[in-house]
Amino acid sequence: MSRRNLVGIYTDEFTDIKKKYKVGPIVGSGSYGTVRKVKDRKTGECFACKTIRKSQVNDVEPIRREIAILSGMDHPNIVKFINVYEDKKYIHLVQELCTGGELYNRVAEKIESGKYFSEKSAIYLLRDILDAVRYCHDVKHIVHRDLKPENFLLKDDSDEKPIIKIIDFGLSRKNDTRTGLMASKVGTPSYIAPEILYQDYTYKVDIWSIGVITYILLCGYAPFAGYDDHETLRLVQSANLEFGSPEWDDISSEAKDFVSQLLSRDPNRRPTATEAMNHPWLTKHGNNTSDSTFGPFKKRDLSSSGGDYPPLRMDSEKSNAFQKYLAMSKIKKSLSAVSAIATPTEIDYLGKVFQKADKRVFENKSIEDIDKAIETGVLSDIVKSNLQKMCSVMKSGTGRHLSMEFAPFLQGAIKNGEEKEKMSSGIKIIPHV
Repeated sequence: MSRRNLVGIYTDEFTDIKKKYKVGPIVGSGSYGTVRKVKDRKTGECFACKTIRKSQVNDVEPIRREIAILSGMDHPNIVKFINVYEDKKYIHLVQELCTGGELYNRVAEKIESGKYFSEKSAIYLLRDILDAVRYCHDVKHIVHRDLKPENFLLKDDSDEKPIIKIIDFGLSRKNDTRTGLMASKVGTPSYIAPEILYQDYTYKVDIWSIGVITYILLCGYAPFAGYDDHETLRLVQSANLEFGSPEWDDISSEAKDFVSQLLSRDPNRRPTATEAMNHPWLTKHGNNTSDSTFGPFKKRDLSSSGGDYPPLRMDSEKSNAFQKYLAMSKIKKSLSAVSAIATPTEIDYLGKVFQKADKRVFENKSIEDIDKAIETGVLSDIVKSNLQKMCSVMKSGTGRHLSMEFAPFLQGAIKNGEEKEKMSSGIKIIPHV
């Protein structure tokens, strides 16, 4: 369907979302559009509203599919879909608001700040993740196909009883074929299962992804992470799983067995979500409510932890390298979004800003230049939001050790009819010494 004909993507008539909700500031963004906090005018309850500009949509089917899948979900660990609104220019998806941030960021933040995170903490979180995936697979017959740390948000800032929410069902599929086989090559390199590369796979790809997430939670880096996507996919294909020292020295044999089963190269040897929940490592501590005093992010006196596992290490060279990789990925994602949505005038303006920033890249002054450009430049809210997100990453603990050559980003910024080239391939990351 062409962009000019994008009317009534999902609804039969146009409605004004502002009549139902008070629309607040942008809290997230991407190439699809923005996420804003909205408040119900009658009840005062707050939600997240994902707004998609129709002119940026090439194929409406993924949007329709995601709405259909989410609207049928009802599980405490899956983000709740509220409603969809549509007007002439936009489609608005109203969902449950999650304010606790991304799972991996929260774990790393708590460890860095001296909070305690152990195998038992990981077990607490994984039981909820597996139960949500069990619900998807066994009850709704849905395969997510893109499970990764950034697609797990926390409902709020609670350290004692954090609630995980799975989000982003844009690549999900109904597993309703006779064989259950799928062929589309989708996913994110570090978390993709080997069989996806051969375009012949089942719901077991989600189990592999949970295995990767477990591995990261326990040691701080991914099991198959190369210098670039090509190298990462080569490592995924080989599926040569290692438990390196010193990060895995103190990890229990039960945890290693759990990870090994989920990351079996043969999908037939991987457990189902239900079987994984019954693995001895997870059942050792009972269910998540059995200990009312336990919270996965609570700071505790280790001398009185009574048989609890020792705190996990996430300060190794490999862990630091993976955190840099995550930072790079977020920077590229923000710049790719800008490349997809910026107008020719904005591209021209940013070209001048980036040229100046490149000259000062090794003086650590480039981010200051972009900050000023965001404040003073005539840029749309969504472009500003993505640039602010990029700057925020580059100012963070990990991001401070990265710098960016911005000029290559603009080399591909040529508008061709209604399409623009993706510029993320031209981005060059430079580590600070």
